[in-house]
Amino acid sequence: MRRPAQPALARRLERYETLVDLLGALAAARRTEDVIGAVHEQANRLFGATITLYAAQQPDGHWRVRLHEGRSVQDTTAISNPEGLLERVLQGRVELIGDVAAYIREQGATARRLNRNAPPTRAWMGVPVRVRGETVGVLSLQSYEVNRFTPEDLEFLRLLGTHVALAVENTRLRERLEREASTDDLTGLLNRRAFRAHREEALRRADVGGAPLTLLLLRVDGMRDLSQYGLSIGDDALARVAERLRAHLTPHAQAYRLTRSEFAVIADLPEPQARVVAHALTADLNAQRWSSAPLRAHVGVAVWSSGQDADDWYVAADQDARRQE
Repeated sequence: MRRPAQPALARRLERYETLVDLLGALAAARRTEDVIGAVHEQANRLFGATITLYAAQQPDGHWRVRLHEGRSVQDTTAISNPEGLLERVLQGRVELIGDVAAYIREQGATARRLNRNAPPTRAWMGVPVRVRGETVGVLSLQSYEVNRFTPEDLEFLRLLGTHVALAVENTRLRERLEREASTDDLTGLLNRRAFRAHREEALRRADVGGAPLTLLLLRVDGMRDLSQYGLSIGDDALARVAERLRAHLTPHAQAYRLTRSEFAVIADLPEPQARVVAHALTADLNAQRWSSAPLRAHVGVAVWSSGQDADDWYVAADQDARRQE
């Protein structure tokens, strides 16, 4: 007769079964945010953790932080601190803390309080995340309960950290390839492919949320005449147009290059504000001194109406631009 599994063995088997499920989710993740979300979904089952934090170190030493606490998600920036727990993980000084308050008091460490509305963290684990030998971040699991984590938990978190590193590397590669496929090489703006995808997504959000959504369509006349003086002159002019376009972008607005002489902006703006931006951009471009041949800019504006077809929305902006010619 088969003997029943001991509690410790049963717990370990359950963990490995959970890990197998988690690895499938990590493999399917398309963004780093998806990786951390997948870890958090299983963090309580694996470790009894209520908080999952991933901190990616930036070139200036500060941290870009993704924090899952219960069902809430927070993205924030944390200032670098030599005595912070994240920094101590990178220095190899700490990985497991049973009583965070006592550790801070005795060791002179600094714990960042990122969510002021939640109880303070009582137990803490953190491991570095390394991609191809480069430390790119810290994965931390936390609990409101003192001494919640064990050395065995830490050993398992180290194993999980290795898989998270592989998932982060894969998502970074996907993001880079998608960015390259969606970016215009000459101007650095997003291209027509990205415009079509983002337009559909923006329309879905506006349809649900009811927020204003405006399309600005920039037409630049004279590009063909300018190009006859040489491709470099035409390319320089396009780069300048893109530069001036970026200068007029408002928050929550995204610019695209659609054709050699046509650009678009999708913005969360009501029509009066969009008209102000369009007027300022037109005046700016038409005041520029262009080499060899003059260019003229026209900016059409179209506010999306619920139920309106995406192509009709584009046509409305195009017609508005043509009326200004």
